Amino acid sequence: MFGTSGQLIIKPNMIELKKDRDLIFKAAPYCIFCFGSQKKITDHCKEGGEKNPLWEEVLVFERTTEETLTVQLWDREHINPDDFICEGTINITHLLKSGAQSVYMDLYKKCEFFGKLFMETDFTSSSKIVELTGPLYSESNHLYVGNKF
Repeated sequence: MFGTSGQLIIKPNMIELKKDRDLIFKAAPYCIFCFGSQKKITDHCKEGGEKNPLWEEVLVFERTTEETLTVQLWDREHINPDDFICEGTINITHLLKSGAQSVYMDLYKKCEFFGKLFMETDFTSSSKIVELTGPLYSESNHLYVGNKF
């Protein structure tokens, strides 16, 4: 099993909302990802509309002991404060293996299911990062037996 610390990469792809919001004319949704004390915000969606916003961003988090990832979906407003749409939380312990994985997160508003966030994840443990950036085998110290080298 990999070490617990490392780098968690998240690529949010799309959100599939159960219903369009009634109060807005045209949405400009964006996501806030919270992972421990780290917070990353996507650009507002320019494609997919209100019901199926799309993103093509890569978010990189450093993991030490965090076990949950929380995502909030907001609608950007120009004059008024931004509007909260929905949120979700996922336990990331099953994501702590190397290689890309496609996962989804259920999103809720006022305890009611509101949609799903589809994303790609990848995890590289700190021990793997050290292995990849450490000295090559040919550069390591070798023990030679004999009079001369």
